[in-house]
Amino acid sequence: MGCGAVRLLDSATAEAKRMYVESGYRGKGIGARVLVAIEAAARELGARHLVLETGVYQQAAISLYRSAGFKQIDCCGEYAASPTSVCFEKIL
Repeated sequence: MGCGAVRLLDSATAEAKRMYVESGYRGKGIGARVLVAIEAAARELGARHLVLETGVYQQAAISLYRSAGFKQIDCCGEYAASPTSVCFEKIL
């Protein structure tokens, strides 16, 4: 149905990775539940910030992240030069 992962970037920052919900299950709140689980895992790892990247054409994902309290930030690292990347951050 849905999946996601988290990795530590440094002692205070985690990154949400590989969030995905199968097309037949979208619009049922599964993505929101996966995101809550990712946030909990990031907190357990000691992170105080959670960042993520998505594509500019992923409007449903962008809406999900905004509704979950994420704020758009400048992309950095491997995403800095990508014109199709949108990056977000949430203080945990």
